[in-house]
Amino acid sequence: MALCGLAAGSNLYVDERGGWKPGAYVPAYLRRVPFFLVRSAPGSDQLVLCIDPQAPQVSRTEGEALFDAAGKPTPQLEQALAFTRSVEEGMLRTRGITERLNQLGLLKPAVVEFPHHGKPLRVDGFFAVDRPALAALPPEQFLELREKGWLEPIYAHLLSVGGLPELARDVAPPG
Repeated sequence: MALCGLAAGSNLYVDERGGWKPGAYVPAYLRRVPFFLVRSAPGSDQLVLCIDPQAPQVSRTEGEALFDAAGKPTPQLEQALAFTRSVEEGMLRTRGITERLNQLGLLKPAVVEFPHHGKPLRVDGFFAVDRPALAALPPEQFLELREKGWLEPIYAHLLSVGGLPELARDVAPPG
């Protein structure tokens, strides 16, 4: 999930025409569009690259070809496959991390509240890593997280949650 604003109809990252504002970070999950991967069969590890033919990025008359005259994938298609595969792998890693964090009791329902125009503004309905629970982890479990390379994403997540008040800059004062 990407949180782009706190007020209904407010978006700090996307303009009125639906385009990402210059300098805004576009999540990889969205940058992979119009491509996506699906499993070739239920339970299979084989992934098939698919394309949304209705996506605005797809055209039969302009842009880069996906196949050459011999029907072989072009570098453009190979790049799309590699990027889409990396997004899929990232999602699987994230799922594994969150499952383990949940097993360790580190994911808790979260609430962020901060003053905005003299009144409290509350953001809830999400889960976050519980800082005290992380700090209280037994050394062997903390080392497990470090050895798996999971501390960086955990701390990035905590910084992201801490940045929620920045999104409030676009919220109008209560009426």
